[in-house]
Amino acid sequence: MSAKALTRKLVATAGFLIAVCWLWPDTGSATPLIQSTLGTSGPGNFAILGLGGVNVTDTDLTLNGPGQTLGNVGVASTGNIALNSSTPPAIIGNLFLGNTATTSGSAGGCNPPGAGCNQISGTTFFNQDVFLNGAVADALAANALFNSNAGMFTVDQTISGNITSSQTLQCAAGDTVCVILVTGNVQLGNNDILTLNGTTAGESFILEVAGNITLNGGNNFSGGQIRLGGTLDSSDDAVIKAQKVSTGDNVTASGGSSNPCSAASQGNLGTTLGAVLCPGGIDTGNTLPNAFIQGILLDTQGGVGFSPGMVIGEIIGGGNEIRLVSGSQVINNVQATTGVPAPATVLLLGGGLVGIGFLRNVLRRR
Repeated sequence: MSAKALTRKLVATAGFLIAVCWLWPDTGSATPLIQSTLGTSGPGNFAILGLGGVNVTDTDLTLNGPGQTLGNVGVASTGNIALNSSTPPAIIGNLFLGNTATTSGSAGGCNPPGAGCNQISGTTFFNQDVFLNGAVADALAANALFNSNAGMFTVDQTISGNITSSQTLQCAAGDTVCVILVTGNVQLGNNDILTLNGTTAGESFILEVAGNITLNGGNNFSGGQIRLGGTLDSSDDAVIKAQKVSTGDNVTASGGSSNPCSAASQGNLGTTLGAVLCPGGIDTGNTLPNAFIQGILLDTQGGVGFSPGMVIGEIIGGGNEIRLVSGSQVINNVQATTGVPAPATVLLLGGGLVGIGFLRNVLRRR
């Protein structure tokens, strides 16, 4: 591929991700409980946060293939990050590394400080133990508080066994914190969509899964998904909490990618998601993973392996790995209003996300 053709592809891809964040529902209505409980580990700071290893020696992050992450990435000591995106930058945002966190793959070009690295659009910050250790502590504290066994929240519904087909989960109207516990696995394939439905304005939704979460997306976004609905209109309205302690992956996704702008995809996604994943109805030729999760994926003691998969929100992981390959995506809509640096190739498309966030905040006050 020529340099000119590659530049056009980067502009199209990064511009598409910016448009996704810009058109995603306003996060001003997001509920404060989840944000405040997560503290510095939350989506206001990170799209991906590797906790450095909780029940394992370290958490390794792998981002390769054509996928990209929009938002900041944190790798706490003693984790490692390997960046090998075939459509760099792999991270449209900043990278924060703990004092003993290491880099490999193309990310090795980001070390020592000041060296150029086309895998990261923003800045690489080294020796960040003070910042990241605080974020890790906040994530682990939030994980304990979100645990129904801790007594902070009352379990509204317990689903014994597995979820293996389309369902809508919700609590009674007026319940501002909905907690649902699944004692088995969540296994969703083609035509299987699990909808977390809000019934009350300002509601927070916590889905606890004791077993594995396995998503196998169907063609044209026909299933293998966990979606938000009803009053849950922002990714930080919901936490999908994987509770299993594992030295392997307990959250996995596969099933290929599709063009979100095709007629079949638009029909399966519905009006709201269709507009988000194909902003303005403009077909740029980008494809996105069929299997996805909307919300904050909190998996402190197990691995995450997507090949491919997508999270619209944030991944917080402390297991053996957070492996995003084969076109996997993380789209952090919250940081669209808090300042994610735009890559140089898309500055002319709108001044970068910092300017967009500033403008949205100004307009919101009017």
